[in-house]
Amino acid sequence: MFRANLSSILLLFINGNISFNVNLLPQLRDWALLKPGQVFKLTVARNNQQVGDITYTIGSQPLINDVTITFDHNQSNNLLPNQTHMVGIGMPNDGVNDGDNFTGTIKVDVPDGFVFDSSRSNGVVTGSNVGDDLLGMFNTLGSMEGISISQEAAGKPIIIEYNRTKSELGKGFVLLYGHYIKNTSGSQNTFTATVTATTTNTDGDKANYDGSIQTITRSRNIGIPVETPARNSLDSSFAIGDDNIYRDHVNQDGSHQVVPSQPVTKSKKLPQTGEEHNSLATIGLLILSLATGLGLKKRKKD
Repeated sequence: MFRANLSSILLLFINGNISFNVNLLPQLRDWALLKPGQVFKLTVARNNQQVGDITYTIGSQPLINDVTITFDHNQSNNLLPNQTHMVGIGMPNDGVNDGDNFTGTIKVDVPDGFVFDSSRSNGVVTGSNVGDDLLGMFNTLGSMEGISISQEAAGKPIIIEYNRTKSELGKGFVLLYGHYIKNTSGSQNTFTATVTATTTNTDGDKANYDGSIQTITRSRNIGIPVETPARNSLDSSFAIGDDNIYRDHVNQDGSHQVVPSQPVTKSKKLPQTGEEHNSLATIGLLILSLATGLGLKKRKKD
């Protein structure tokens, strides 16, 4: 197959030591825009004498071999609502050396409640992972050149319009950021990407022959649920034991502590407050009376 890349000049070699350029008309910027299998014949003449014919055939169109869906690889436990996550759409292809672009759309069907975040650095990035890793993938800014991303509402498909080189699309991802606004089960956490692609060049010319638009669909179930964790709660209770009295003590810091007193036992009645003072007073009066009586008796003897 002969191809004129970015020009319509064909370089011919004769007998290995003679070469010359042949201008092809009409001029074509990219042979990939022509229908695969189409045959062209070039007649070569020298001094108006026909030397021979060269026949060449347009080869197979560049194709996207697969569509990969990559999710933030750091996530393994339950996902939380309203936290940002990254989704990457990869398009490995066999046209990395073609020098042309793929153009088309990527329709991403997302889980119910997934919202595209347009304020982040979406776009095309290179790398093997989507997420924070040693290569700093998380900090890599996506290039939005030739990319537009939109979503009608939460849970609705995300539509990506793209026009980028086949090499970029084959080595990296179309990265988009988003978050969940509702709980989602692991089985429902599925992304499906439908990609359409055709070849175009820098002048905007597109392959327009029948069958030139390729469509490929792939799905990936993330398998990780999205759920709000239950709040921790602590309950406390106590039972008052038989024959026990409880008092509420307040510490200096304001905390409370329930402390049981000594068990109440059945015994002889103890003196009440003030009774012991009355008893002492009575004993003192008796002693004073005795002393006074003894003094009087002594005077009578004298």
